[in-house]
Amino acid sequence: MFLRKLLPNASRDTTSVRSDNPFTEILVLAGHKNFVRHLVLLDDHRLASSDDSGTIIIWDYEMGSLLHTLGGEESGGLPTEKGHNLPIRCLLCLDSDTLVSGSSDKTIKMWNTRTGECFATLDNHTGSVMCLALVKETKDTNGVVKFCSGGNDKQICLRVWNPATRQVSLLATVTRSEDENLNCMIVLGANTVVTGSNSAIITYRLDRCVTERSLTFHRESVQCLVELQSPYNCFVSGSLDGAIVIWNSTDFTQVMILNNPADYYDMKQHSFIYCIRCLLPVGDHFLIAAIGCGYIIYDLQEKRKIDNNPKANSMPISSIIPLCNNTRFVTSSYDSTVSLWNSPTAIVTASGEPGPRNRRQGHVGSMQAHSGAIMSMVKLNNHSFATCSDDGTIVVWKDEVQQSEWRNAEAALSLAKHHNPSFGLSSSSPTSTTTSAASPNPSSQELSTPAATPATTTTTTTTTFSSPSLPADPPPSIHSD
Repeated sequence: MFLRKLLPNASRDTTSVRSDNPFTEILVLAGHKNFVRHLVLLDDHRLASSDDSGTIIIWDYEMGSLLHTLGGEESGGLPTEKGHNLPIRCLLCLDSDTLVSGSSDKTIKMWNTRTGECFATLDNHTGSVMCLALVKETKDTNGVVKFCSGGNDKQICLRVWNPATRQVSLLATVTRSEDENLNCMIVLGANTVVTGSNSAIITYRLDRCVTERSLTFHRESVQCLVELQSPYNCFVSGSLDGAIVIWNSTDFTQVMILNNPADYYDMKQHSFIYCIRCLLPVGDHFLIAAIGCGYIIYDLQEKRKIDNNPKANSMPISSIIPLCNNTRFVTSSYDSTVSLWNSPTAIVTASGEPGPRNRRQGHVGSMQAHSGAIMSMVKLNNHSFATCSDDGTIVVWKDEVQQSEWRNAEAALSLAKHHNPSFGLSSSSPTSTTTSAASPNPSSQELSTPAATPATTTTTTTTTFSSPSLPADPPPSIHSD
């Protein structure tokens, strides 16, 4: 079930550089009966979502329709035993027809997203499956690809998937050297896996099935790992202690220490003050780090901070995604809000110096349509994204002007075909009903979906990027204020 709704917007600027917040049209997708934690994009009109009951739903996010329910309490005609019976911890899209899910029930399941069929259950793990990662450099012209799974059973499994034969095979198993639960995992190249669990970062060789290196710097559990874009040959780690470190992907030496607060634990609140929950590389040489309730933007080429917004939200940021050709980025928070911000270069003045230290400087608008904490986001295209929440809903955020122009074109096409039945053009996108609201609070209407309370503010931005370069040893440091 879904609701399409328009949110108030004071401006209708249709120039190439928009002066307002464009994401004022939403679709609320309701079908889950538990916390929704994960989203993954399947193709240009479908996405998958998973919840804590073990249910996966395939959606048409353009039409707002539920296509398949995989597993869970109600399996849409599929036997319930085919699905997961405990919370789903990770999702991975191998191709538009194939989805992989890992769960606390110690299994990995492979799904046909067109039919909703579970065609394989992999039970090599003896603990919760926490991470799935694609080995990008192994995909060939026939679509054959390798992927890794990591679990709390101290195992990393390498598998190969052949879409032509629809066969999946176990190639290797590596025993993890750390005892703690797995938090994050990335694959570098074709043979190196990097994991984060305790304060150490461990690297493994898939071709030799051995532990390669143990990287020590962090004082607390590593929460996120991300590979920097080319031409960097580096990856970044973030920890509960607020430290952010760039590592060389070849020899695993420290390249740069971006953040390393001395005092990182609040004894009164019993919480980590500067926990790094997510990292986002933007453009050629920028990195955005979600730190506690705010974020810091780093210019890696200049080796400096260009924006520090410690109070972007009232609660910690849960995820960050880029939009609008990297000219803007979006943050979601456990306070149920979504915020739109200018890109990193918009915060640098024409002289190349940082702009005024105004924490609202890069802010474009804040929006709210969930009644609970937002768990994650996924970018659908340059002009739309989706969020999921512990309120059990998914919200698709769209550019209202772009959607209106598309619907006008659809209407003109339909009219032309009505007057001339031989008119040969056809639409490639589904149509939908639009509900316009005079109030930003849809709870004023009789709705079958959770109430949304959106609000918007406006600004304008442009951006450019330049070529990066990395510093030599010893690693420099950029510390918190």
